[in-house]
Amino acid sequence: MDSFLFVCLFTAFTFTGSPGLKASLSDSAVPYDYFRLFIDDDLAALLVDNTNVYANQCQASTSMKPHSRLKRWKPVNADDVYLFLACATVMGLVVKPEIKDYWSTNAFLDTPIMHSIMSRNRFEIILTHMHFVDNTIMVNKCNKLWKIQPALDHFVKKFSSVYIPEQNIN
Repeated sequence: MDSFLFVCLFTAFTFTGSPGLKASLSDSAVPYDYFRLFIDDDLAALLVDNTNVYANQCQASTSMKPHSRLKRWKPVNADDVYLFLACATVMGLVVKPEIKDYWSTNAFLDTPIMHSIMSRNRFEIILTHMHFVDNTIMVNKCNKLWKIQPALDHFVKKFSSVYIPEQNIN
């Protein structure tokens, strides 16, 4: 191994960061305030634009059945994206066997908040068409993550601008 490369790889670097939260939040901040540090209007706009593009592409290229949900597609907006993510967050906290169970009227399965956030049909059609990129524009064929690369880039930027980790990460 080249000695220069060895020195570069194994030289201890001095940690100069000041670990902790770099974003300024008040002492009365609630979980939503932390959520918005990472899921901001830029990410919502990315989802809105690309989800609507994909839904339009699907409508144009598909011969739909008479009662297809896609015929009733309404373009999403930023509020829809935030509500969709709220539903997805609830689903991560309250695990059920199937998506439809979150909107069940069965007393044993009911998750009342879901009915007030968004209808099941709206959730499912947004889920089906959720996109981070326009499928017709593939920038890098070698990147297997190209469909989610804009979201990954967004989160890397946000994580590095919001928080500095401790010197020793276990």
